[in-house]
Amino acid sequence: MAGMVALLFKKIAALAALIAALVCALQNPPGYGGKTLSEGNRIIMEKGIVLQAWVPSDTSGERCIPAGELKQLGFGPSYYEGSMFNAALHAAEPGFLWGLAQAPTGGGSSSFEPTGEEWMTPAQLQYADRLVSVCIGDENAYSDRQVLIFKQWFDDFRQRHPGVLMHSNQWCNQWTRKQMAEYMRVARPDLLTFDSYYFDIGANPTPDWKMGAVLADSINFVRVPAMAGWDGSGRQPIPFGQYLLGYKTGDSPPATGRYEITESQKRATANMTLTMGGKWLNLFRIIYNADMFLLFDSEGRPTRHFDEYAQINRETRNLSPHLVKLQTTDVRVVRGLHKALGIIADNVRPKTVRDFTPCAKYALDNIAVVNTGAENDGLSGDVYIGYFAALPGVSFESGKSRRYFAVCNALTSGNGLLPEQQHGSSAETAQQITLSVDAATGKNLYYVDALTGQTVPVETSTGEVAFTLGGGDMRLFFWE
Repeated sequence: MAGMVALLFKKIAALAALIAALVCALQNPPGYGGKTLSEGNRIIMEKGIVLQAWVPSDTSGERCIPAGELKQLGFGPSYYEGSMFNAALHAAEPGFLWGLAQAPTGGGSSSFEPTGEEWMTPAQLQYADRLVSVCIGDENAYSDRQVLIFKQWFDDFRQRHPGVLMHSNQWCNQWTRKQMAEYMRVARPDLLTFDSYYFDIGANPTPDWKMGAVLADSINFVRVPAMAGWDGSGRQPIPFGQYLLGYKTGDSPPATGRYEITESQKRATANMTLTMGGKWLNLFRIIYNADMFLLFDSEGRPTRHFDEYAQINRETRNLSPHLVKLQTTDVRVVRGLHKALGIIADNVRPKTVRDFTPCAKYALDNIAVVNTGAENDGLSGDVYIGYFAALPGVSFESGKSRRYFAVCNALTSGNGLLPEQQHGSSAETAQQITLSVDAATGKNLYYVDALTGQTVPVETSTGEVAFTLGGGDMRLFFWE
């Protein structure tokens, strides 16, 4: 009798595993990683995750960050006004990958058509081989004519300067899904980007516990159409990304004021983007004005914000050799808890992300989360899981196939508070995460150490993998 019961349980377990595998296959259909490599993904595979920051041109009258400090910070320069270049910066550091925002002439409008003539200056052309991205206009209103103008600018520039990411930029949800799809079909950008700055000190700031959902839904504004590609089929996805916050916000995120973004918020914005498959981050912006901007104090010395962004960039560059070869296929959330009117409640589900379920394809059976600190009333915060497939034609150094997934701690703290009131460091918002994995998968599990870039084997014999992530931190794993 005991043997029959054991056999029955074994069959039930096998059936459950089969159902989980079928569910995961539906969530991540074969080929959804793309069948053809897009030019945008090819460029990023060659040049790495794009890390840029708006800096003044040499005719702006603004003080520009020295080349050595910009290199230490880890961003390449992106020009947006004046001469649209800073020759002294590149003479001091010729290796900078650089970009143009609000091209061709600066300002947010790009309502005129290209002439077909070269519009880059001699100073820019001297470093054209290091140009990585060009954003035509900025936050332009949607119209059929504007989409055609974007197409003309993209096509015109590509004829003379191939291998550069051509794109426009919108604020989050500025265009509808239908408009984004039509823009993709007609203009054929290499990249989708958006800006949304999330954090403020207004009367009704977004609660910290809700921030993961806000980030996820915002990123999906560009992630979903980027995954679909130009023709909407998903056969040739393009890369995407977003802006990072470099100024002090006020009563609302677009306004300036006294709010200073916390470390966990910085990390969550960047690492949620990477976890969901983004490959482009651009800081808005680097200015020496301590009343309005974050990176330098009133005497021109780097602040903690400088150091925190520099560390994020170092870690991103360490992960870049892996991430550039990957295509996002699915994102899931393990929702945390929050206290409302003294009652503990589940966090809100993002509109565009589903709850985590066991996924046999990635040998993930369960994910448990424990808040290790006092923020969020000691309750667990959201954790996001990003699944990836290899881009077409990609091979790994081992010569073997891999299945990558990322785990991101989306717990942040500090929104709506002045700096002296905040407890929003990454350490103060850390969480212990335990993955229940299929130890009999026949494959080995590894993670990529973001501090060193080294691949580290993970012990899975017990069926559990426990680790701690600071607020906003991510960990990239792969089975091989």
